[in-house]
Amino acid sequence: MKKSQKFYPYIFLTVFASILIFIIWPNNTAFGSMIDWAQQHIKIAEYFRTLFFKNGQLFPDYAPHLGSGVNIYALSYYGLFRLDVLISYLFPSVSMEYIVVTYIILEYIVSVNLCFIWLKRHNIQKEICFVSALLLATSSLLFQSHRQIMFINYMPYLFCTLLAIDNFLETKKIRWIPLSVALIILHSYFFSVTAIILCTVYFFFQLGNKTEKKSFIAKYALAISIGIGMCAVLLLPTAYYMMHIKKDKGNSLSLIEILGVTPSLRGLLYYSYGAGLTIIVLFVLILSLQYSRTKKMGATLLVCLSSNLVAYILNGTLYVRYKIYLVFLPFILYVFAKTLQEIYYSEKKLHFYPLFFAVIPVLTIYLFDHRKTNLPIFLDIVVSLVFLVLFYQKRNTVYLFLSCILPFIICIQLNGTEIYPTKEKKIFSNNELSTLCSTYTGRFLDTTTGLLNVNDIFSANTYKTTMYSSLSNGEYNTFYYDYMKNPISIRNRVVLSSNPNILFQHLMHVTTMESKEKTLPIGYNIIKKRNGIVLAKTEDSMPFAYVTNTLYSEKEFAKLSYPENIDVLTQSAVVNTNKMDFKKRMQKENFSFTIKNNKNQTVSLPKEYKNQVLLLSFDIDRKDSKEVIIDINGIRNKLSGKDANYPNNNTTFTYVLSSNNPIKELHINASRGDYQIKHVQLYSLPYTYIQRRNKTVDTVKLTKNIKKEVLKGNVKVSNNGYLITSIPYEKGFTAYIDGKNIPVEKVNTCFVGFPIDKGTHTISIVFHAPTKRLGLIISGLSFILFIIFFNYKRRFLWKRKH
Repeated sequence: MKKSQKFYPYIFLTVFASILIFIIWPNNTAFGSMIDWAQQHIKIAEYFRTLFFKNGQLFPDYAPHLGSGVNIYALSYYGLFRLDVLISYLFPSVSMEYIVVTYIILEYIVSVNLCFIWLKRHNIQKEICFVSALLLATSSLLFQSHRQIMFINYMPYLFCTLLAIDNFLETKKIRWIPLSVALIILHSYFFSVTAIILCTVYFFFQLGNKTEKKSFIAKYALAISIGIGMCAVLLLPTAYYMMHIKKDKGNSLSLIEILGVTPSLRGLLYYSYGAGLTIIVLFVLILSLQYSRTKKMGATLLVCLSSNLVAYILNGTLYVRYKIYLVFLPFILYVFAKTLQEIYYSEKKLHFYPLFFAVIPVLTIYLFDHRKTNLPIFLDIVVSLVFLVLFYQKRNTVYLFLSCILPFIICIQLNGTEIYPTKEKKIFSNNELSTLCSTYTGRFLDTTTGLLNVNDIFSANTYKTTMYSSLSNGEYNTFYYDYMKNPISIRNRVVLSSNPNILFQHLMHVTTMESKEKTLPIGYNIIKKRNGIVLAKTEDSMPFAYVTNTLYSEKEFAKLSYPENIDVLTQSAVVNTNKMDFKKRMQKENFSFTIKNNKNQTVSLPKEYKNQVLLLSFDIDRKDSKEVIIDINGIRNKLSGKDANYPNNNTTFTYVLSSNNPIKELHINASRGDYQIKHVQLYSLPYTYIQRRNKTVDTVKLTKNIKKEVLKGNVKVSNNGYLITSIPYEKGFTAYIDGKNIPVEKVNTCFVGFPIDKGTHTISIVFHAPTKRLGLIISGLSFILFIIFFNYKRRFLWKRKH
């Protein structure tokens, strides 16, 4: 064979993968999806770069721009130390979208080629390796490359780890294992656990009856430990954060559901959030049970793929989801290729009747998963079975290539369901918004796009109360939705979405906003107006930090219910005290109405409300399981359907309504469904009470933060009281008054504060991510061990050679 011909398989695989991308990727769109990809994978990665250039720290502790301020490790899942994010620091003028998309496409193509290389190293026939790599290219690896990139961005490094394990078993050299394992973790720590478990199972399968077993196991354990240790700066602080927050697990599972099975084999077949392979792979896995060399791994895979318990455990006991089976792709294709190799060379008679068991998942898909009935599954069954039988009878790999036609078609169909994002059309440019945030210090709120821009930090001067992350501060979430009654406008309450709420904005130092003119809250003055969208500012919000002696006991506050609790928060600081400074200011109105489903309606209010804040609430009595959506004066509340992954349980809709113009009526748009509203309540609050509160406190005059400082400033305190901030509390904060360390307390249910005496003081609040320092030490030591071990082996081999 000519040397150039050795590269033909890699050229063909690269071209094939590229053609697939070209077919599924529409013109004038991004290679991604509308929600998670755009708002998390791109916007948070872009934020990491913004934060790096703001503070110059490669290992930051705090993210002050999102969610009113949060531990940076709440966002670490989105690539804090991922290679493409780190590379982006070298190219600040290059779009983050371009960098992430280029990187994930390269990873996809490289993974397909590495699959071929890895299988070929096991002396599997080249054509079979090639077909296996083609099936990887048509699997969910492609779909998740433009949907949830953390589900698959570790894949090339998983193949590298498997190659390193094979090399270790041949040469006893472990030096590449730690690096590959570390790269898996840095790209996706959630999936890295399953990846390491599966690699270890693979290692023991391959170890077999080798001599010096104990030595191999000890060295392998050392290699894995070094790889994990190098990532301690990511793993330890993230694990600490996860253990100290409330995590929404979605719908609770019964024991029967956990211990049950998945007859449709969604983790393997035709499902974009599973392995996404086709029926020929299931056929071959079933046939693998007839060969001694493959039956153990084949049986193990079939049990894992059908067991809810396995999915539950590998998902960290959070839920039974099939995304975890994406990690199984290399191992499924390994058994697939090994079995085809056995079929090709073995003279053993092969029985095809066990393939009738494959009818079970197919029937289950057709009976219970109507979204898949448009796929040519029955045709796939017939074609795959015919070509598999012909391959067995003729011992000709051409039939295997022909069997890849339908997986190719099905792959295109599944990827065709994606809604690829088009270029974002903004009414106001990022430069205009950045200028607004620089001119008027404080937090910024965009209520024009709902979920779409909650993570959009377009400059280092942009600070937001909103955030969309799988991890977040649970107490702040409770304050956001349960106390301040921000409307829950989407199916879950994990997202801190952006909606107008003057009471919340007033407390949280939201001084500027982008809003539809008709939903602009009271107290905001328009600066610019364009196409019905306005940029506005206010001078009525509370300061970022202030001192007050108007206090209310947190023990007594816990006994209050709506609307008394929100009334207290808008006039007093809730702290550890015996004081109860509070005057009832909200007035209950005599008002009720009914909802006309699926119709627009206008309801007149009891009177005209001028310079008033209205709090309207009612309970949803739902008779069916469908979601309920009700828009009132441009503000949306939603009760998610009972089948939602993360039901929001929003059975009481609350609307905080305000306007610079008198409010005379409610404009209502309600979704279709079998439901009624009950217990309608309407309260009014004069805006003057809110407007003048910031004149009754001592404002902290902020100065420039240094290093790890979250807040720094000076304050002249009129009376002994409490310093109150709008920084969400969590472990890791340290406060200093005039350079003296003082204990930090939780105030206003979830914010940083502390007692302070009368006089002029210098204030400083610092945040250190818990366990990060320990993580840095372990990572440093592990990296030193890796370098020493790597160089020692190289020097040892050089000396032996010379």
